[in-house]
Amino acid sequence: MSDSIFIRSHDKMIKVNINDILYIEAERNYCKIHCKDKEHLIVSTLKDLEEKLNVKNLMRIHRSFIINMHHIDEIATSHLVIAKKPFR
Repeated sequence: MSDSIFIRSHDKMIKVNINDILYIEAERNYCKIHCKDKEHLIVSTLKDLEEKLNVKNLMRIHRSFIINMHHIDEIATSHLVIAKKPFR
């Protein structure tokens, strides 16, 4: 199990630490990886990315979202909050 992934950004590959990922959001055939300090848009479905990552602390909570459980700020019966963003 790796603690980082490489993603393509223009003509280079960028290393992204798994612990820096707050959540991943699906946008059709793209995924937006929201990190602590930056966002990365990659060409991949959420299902494909989920299979590639296969990391214990990342959990798919919705058909459009994978979250990093280490960054959860609040859990309620109707939502959870990561980096001040509520997920319902």
